[in-house]
Amino acid sequence: RSEFSRATWLDRSLVSPFVYIARGNANLAMGNPVAALVDYSAALGCDPELIEPIALRGEALLMMGLHEEALRAFDEAIAKSPSEPNYLSGRAILHISCGRIDEADTDWRRQFALLPNARASARSCIALRVADYPLARVELDRALEHEPLDLYWRVYRFAVGRRVGEPLVVGPPSVRSEEHTSELQSRFGISYAVFCLKKK
Repeated sequence: RSEFSRATWLDRSLVSPFVYIARGNANLAMGNPVAALVDYSAALGCDPELIEPIALRGEALLMMGLHEEALRAFDEAIAKSPSEPNYLSGRAILHISCGRIDEADTDWRRQFALLPNARASARSCIALRVADYPLARVELDRALEHEPLDLYWRVYRFAVGRRVGEPLVVGPPSVRSEEHTSELQSRFGISYAVFCLKKK
């Protein structure tokens, strides 16, 4: 039995709630929401004032398909910490999974408003999620100011430009490795598929 298991077996008060959160996140990432839910509940047992495990419980419950319970968890976390943008994103994904597009867009737009301007990459992702392409163009331009060589943002910026009617500008040929070109084409293919799924 591991040191962590022995400690939790003997006395949960010996373990920081953040250890439970970390293990819960690992369980969730491995597709084991039931075990994650147990860990997040244990974290709350250590410190009932924590809010993060409540929202994480929502994510685990959502993965389990328990939508109403997940919604209650997200609602509780947002009510206790209305200025935390990540909780709104979790609830928006829940709304999407239930087909509530307008509610999801409302939460994402609230999340966008809470994110500082410095987080242009995160803001651009939200703008893409709500299919606000003019806004996404602004945020992607700002993201590229900080990361001009990032292929991910360059591909999305190209796709957004096409969405808002920007002309296709063909520049002089550049020297790219075969690997670089293959990666760019792959990312563009994925991006194009995502954009085709977006609402018009």
